[in-house]
Formats: sequence, C-alpha cells, structure tokens
Amino acid sequence: MIVFFRCDASSDIGIGHFSRCLILADAFSDRGIQCHFICSVSSRDSIGKFGDRYPVSFTDGYDAADTVRILLETSKTRYRLIVIDHYGLDSSWLSEVKPNCNATLLIDDNSGRSLETDWLLDTNPGLTEELASKYYSSGARFFCGSRYALISEQFVRMRRQNTGCIQGTPRILINLGGGDPDDLLLELIPALSLRSDFEVEVLLPETLNNYSLKKRLCDENGVPYISFSRSLADIYNRFDIVIGAAGVSSLERLAQGIPTVTVCLVDNQDEIFKSLSEKGLVWAAKKDSRSIISGIDKLINDTELRNRLIKSGLEEVDGMGASRVVHSVLSDIEESSRGN
Repeated sequence: MIVFFRCDASSDIGIGHFSRCLILADAFSDRGIQCHFICSVSSRDSIGKFGDRYPVSFTDGYDAADTVRILLETSKTRYRLIVIDHYGLDSSWLSEVKPNCNATLLIDDNSGRSLETDWLLDTNPGLTEELASKYYSSGARFFCGSRYALISEQFVRMRRQNTGCIQGTPRILINLGGGDPDDLLLELIPALSLRSDFEVEVLLPETLNNYSLKKRLCDENGVPYISFSRSLADIYNRFDIVIGAAGVSSLERLAQGIPTVTVCLVDNQDEIFKSLSEKGLVWAAKKDSRSIISGIDKLINDTELRNRLIKSGLEEVDGMGASRVVHSVLSDIEESSRGN
C-alpha cells in the first residue's frame, strides 16, 4: 500500500495544507506504510524548509493527467490511497484522478463543495456529520470536528498545564502563518511597536507575501522577529498570548493551551473562525490593528478569561486526531478487503 498526498504551499495559501498532510503522513508511516507527496512546482520553495522526510513529485499546476502519471509510475501494482488537501482541485480533477486510485480521502474545511470521496476529514470545531452529509457524497465516512484535528506531537508534548498567570512584562507573539496575503503585518507591526506595556515578536517565515518589506519594517520599529523554527511549540511556550490566523495553526494553539487573539485572514478560514468564536475558544478580532490590540488588552487584563481559553482549548483538542483517522481508514480498508 502507498499513500499519496496532493497538496500545495505558497505565500498566497500559506503552508497549512502541506504541514497537516505531513502530520497524517507521519501517522501512516508509523504503521509502516509508504507515503509520497505530489505538489505543484510553485510549492518547491515553500516546502523546502520541511526537509525531505518523504519523496515529492512536482506537477505543472493542477494538471490531473500529470498526477495520474505520477500515481501509475510510482505504484504500478500496489493499493493506492490518495489524500487531497487543496481548495483548487474540483470535481472535474477528482473524476479524472479517482479511477486510478483504490480510495480517496479528502481533507476539506471549505464546506459547500460537492465532491465524491471515500472519507472526508473536516476538523472545523463546529462541524457535525449531519451538516457534512449535506455537502459530500452519501457513501463517504466522515471524520468531523476537532476530535480529528491533525496536530503534531510537539504541541501535545508541550501542553500548557499551568494557569494563565503572567509574570513580569506580558510577551506577545504574532504568527499569521506563511501567507498574510492582505499584508496585515504592515499595519500591525508599527502599531504594536508603539506600546511599551508589553513585548512583541513576530514569526516571519520567508514564504510571507512581501517578506523583505516586513523584515525591514521590523528592523525600523525595533520589533524582534523569528525567521523559521522547526519547533513552533517551543516558540509558543515563550509567550503569554499569540495573535494568530484562524487556519490550521489555530487548532495547534488550542492543543497546546495558548490564549489567542484570532483573525480571519482569508475567506476559506471563515467557517472555522466562526466556530472558534461561537464556542469561546479564542478571542475573535477584526482584521485591523485597533481590534487586535483591543483583544490583547482584554486578555492581558483578564486572568479569568485567559485561564478559560487555556482550559477550553486543551479540552477541545487532545492531539490524537491523526492516529484516529489512520486507525479508522486502515480498519475500513481491511474490512473491505475481507468482504471482497
């Protein structure tokens, strides 16, 4: 058996799709199963920093025929499962690729697309199987909600068990992921640098849109930045509060117990942003510096609120999602093979 992953990463879409596929690949690999990634050529620079844990084949954009070629050349006789984590691949692409696979697993938090798949994984905290069944094929098995969140072991190992007590000057981290397509940092960095009652650092990966400009802005305003780290959990542990996007990383922060001011950066984060806010798992802010700073002040001055966010986050995401998904998928495959 071989598991393929079709995903991309770039300054426009960030690195969340690729990073959560890596987590699922690790869970399959722990079971002795070979994994292989298929990505667009445009993803090469963004995924390079993740190393070479798994082989990667590059395609010319969204070419379904090219993906099929890779599938057939890489695994001529073995059982093929393809995991798809990509908003740009539609039903037409899937209909061309699916006949060349034994099964498909779709990772999707963009409810509203009507796609045929064997398994659907949607970790939106507010999603239920009943809601998912309105959008996806009736024959699919659903893995819905944060119980199935794909979380790296690093966040689970460093789960914050202490209270939200702040000792000394509050420390704030800005982490908008690998994208920031609307350049919110250009507004946020100067605004936060004016405050002397807390310390600010910025996670500034080179995949960011207008990276050089944002780096220069940090230097000019005396705001320290972190270019890249393989252990984001270690970085989080140094801070009291995080300003973060409502994407994949929001679930990582819940799993670690990090109080967060959360912003919806792009349209495809809208559903998870609403769920996080409605369930009281984050402090939800508008996409402007005034709203974000207001959220920071609220979290700094309200110890009870910080403690509540830590507790609710740890309860919501236990970090076992990847193991649950892999166990269920392999059990389904085994049961199906016995039936045949």
